[in-house]
Amino acid sequence: MNVSPQGRRVVVPRGTQGPGTTMPDLPPDHVAAIRVPKGGSMCGNCEYLGADQKTCKAEGFIKWQGPNKPAGSDRIPAPIDSYCSDWYEPK
Repeated sequence: MNVSPQGRRVVVPRGTQGPGTTMPDLPPDHVAAIRVPKGGSMCGNCEYLGADQKTCKAEGFIKWQGPNKPAGSDRIPAPIDSYCSDWYEPK
């Protein structure tokens, strides 16, 4: 288990440890990418969206393993207009 300097548990998605990829201090039930309502922050308006509109170029997302998303895959596992991850950056 990873622990923050404040002594709280730090959730680090599998495959995301290392310089620039360690996740911040988050609650134990945190999921790093989820379905979201259309029209807000989403893969479809993120600077890391691949040219094919189906992949993510963010290193942390690629390393992360989550629901329907194996570590090492750049494929976005849901429609880009209703999915977002912790690595989101607006265009």
